[in-house]
Amino acid sequence: MQQEKPTWEFYEKTAEEVEDKTIKKIFEELANTETPHYKLLKAQYNSVMKTGI
Repeated sequence: MQQEKPTWEFYEKTAEEVEDKTIKKIFEELANTETPHYKLLKAQYNSVMKTGI
C-alpha cells in the first residue's frame, strides 16, 4: 500500500503536466490501473486489521 499510492499519484500528476497527448493517455491509463490496486489493498488491510473499510 505504501508504494501503490505514491505511484498512482505520480502517474496522475505526470498525466496533468505532460503536453503530448499520447504520453498523457499512457499515464492516465496507468493511474486508472493503480487506483483500484490501492483501494483493494486498503480494503484487505482494513479487513485483516478489523478497522472497517
